[in-house]
Amino acid sequence: MFADVIDFKKLRLALVYILCLAVMMFFQDTVFARLGLFGVKMLFIPAACVAVSLFEGGFRGGLFGLLAGLLCDLSFPESTFLFTLLFPAIGFISGLAAEFWISHSFTAYMATAGFALLVTALCQMVRVIIVEPGSALTCLLTALVQTLWSLPMAAVSYTVIKRISRWGNKR
Repeated sequence: MFADVIDFKKLRLALVYILCLAVMMFFQDTVFARLGLFGVKMLFIPAACVAVSLFEGGFRGGLFGLLAGLLCDLSFPESTFLFTLLFPAIGFISGLAAEFWISHSFTAYMATAGFALLVTALCQMVRVIIVEPGSALTCLLTALVQTLWSLPMAAVSYTVIKRISRWGNKR
């Protein structure tokens, strides 16, 4: 009777995505935190939200984004709720766009992920620009460098999440 209520296939896929997110957070916060380009660190979790929503739809992408946002807000001391609000929106909107306007190709994903990374970087810079308006150009350059520096790991995220999606939908 209990087995009739729960879809174990979806539960198993959700657990694999949670494990994937944990591994990505580990790499982002430990390995790639030491590799900076002009002092800028990688932030590729928004690209993972785009990838999940591309293959699983806007609702699941939004749920993945919510969990990813909570974990990122917990791991970054300077952020209180930015990622918790931003990542579910990125996941849902990119899933909606994938359903109606963009294809599931690698090129479309990279364009969407690049846009999501740029929006995330710009949202991170808002507080600095408000406090110190003269630093707007520096913040824009930093956002651009962070976006470009994060794109190689966005490509890796696409490959990993595409395989997970195929594995989960095949079973």
